[in-house]
Amino acid sequence: MPFWNKGKSREEKEAEIAILQKKQDVWNEKIAKGFQDHSHCIVCGRAIHFGKKYCSIECKEKYMNLEGKKGKQNKWMCMLMGVLLPLMMVLMFAFQ
Repeated sequence: MPFWNKGKSREEKEAEIAILQKKQDVWNEKIAKGFQDHSHCIVCGRAIHFGKKYCSIECKEKYMNLEGKKGKQNKWMCMLMGVLLPLMMVLMFAFQ
């Protein structure tokens, strides 16, 4: 017996099964009506064909610009830490 069914009465189990079957039937109806697998644009969230990342060239350009800015910020942060950490270590041991 699965752990999620322990301690439940037969009626409760049958009710849960009926709910799950109804959800599956609704999903099957949507597929039959033409509801296809899809994904969402990672920039604006619009529904797009499955496997694509962007809905338009504009969204792709926005994403690339944001990634470029993040890369520059990360590079500057690493350089700043590379300078500040040794400086702090030197100052900490120099003034003991």
